Amino acid sequence: MAQLGPTPTTTYVFDVPTIMCEGCQTAITNHLRTKPYVRDVDVNVATQTATVSVTAGTLAQTIIDDISKTPKSRHEASLHEDKDNRKRTRPK
Repeated sequence: MAQLGPTPTTTYVFDVPTIMCEGCQTAITNHLRTKPYVRDVDVNVATQTATVSVTAGTLAQTIIDDISKTPKSRHEASLHEDKDNRKRTRPK
């Protein structure tokens, strides 16, 4: 019987300039954790960013759309374009 290896993941960093408080942080984190493709999420109020690790093959636009659908809040996100925080794909 073949053993399955680790599931490859992709990590994206998003700018979310509308994150202003811990309530926003918690709402986005909890909402993204309900998505089956999300492996890890870290929302940072101080930097107004969300770092999201997902199953490889998940498009950044899918996550952007889901951030905008966070219940009881209005958040806009965009892919962070810093050269040191590019999309990374790795086994997890």
